[in-house]
Amino acid sequence: MTRRRNQAIETMEGRLPDSEALVALKSAMKESVALMDREYYAMTLMLLAQGDENVPEAMKDVVISPEDMALSPEDKEQLARTMMHDAGYYDQKNMIRSHLSECIEELKTGTRRTQSSMAARVHRELVVMVVLIVFQSLAIILLLWVTTDLGINPLLQAVEHIKRDQKLPITGAHEFRYLAGTYNNMYSAYKKSIDNLSYKASHDELTGVYNRSGYDRTLRPRRSSCSTRTSSSASTTTTAMRSATSYCKR
Repeated sequence: MTRRRNQAIETMEGRLPDSEALVALKSAMKESVALMDREYYAMTLMLLAQGDENVPEAMKDVVISPEDMALSPEDKEQLARTMMHDAGYYDQKNMIRSHLSECIEELKTGTRRTQSSMAARVHRELVVMVVLIVFQSLAIILLLWVTTDLGINPLLQAVEHIKRDQKLPITGAHEFRYLAGTYNNMYSAYKKSIDNLSYKASHDELTGVYNRSGYDRTLRPRRSSCSTRTSSSASTTTTAMRSATSYCKR
């Protein structure tokens, strides 16, 4: 029993070295040892009074005072009963209970404080985690928006301008603006080459006036218009002649 008590105190000294619970437990231990010595003393007196020499190992170190040794067997027995049942004995037991209750209450209070502290810590960590998740979500949304605004949208706009045979707008990321500028330069050079080839194909290199191909290209719309008017007049004349012929036959 003493070994278990010492182990309990050693455990508390390792975990709660400066706690009130440890002080209360040590006080209870001290009172318990004093009460145990009192009980061993009373039992030794009882054995002496009865002349029993079979003393237990735990009681062999008990030293009886000379005054008590001089008592008669009846007085020794009476003294042993008195030591086990007087007010001092019960006061010691009550003191032990009081110290143990104080120790238990301190342990309960410490446990509640630890639980409250852990709950507050978990709450703080959860709040931090939620804030981090929110910031991470906002960062992802911002990243998607930037990617769409600087990468995807300019690319889609570029495709539409290429389909319409137009220059690309200089928007978006730096790399895309560089590519758009390079494309526009190439587009301008291409258009200029096409215009030069078209000019050379329709103008004389020496005089700079229209050549045959140029005149044909210029007169082609007029010829088409004249052909259309001629066809329309011929059709009208044919219709009129048919109507007149039909009238004469009547």
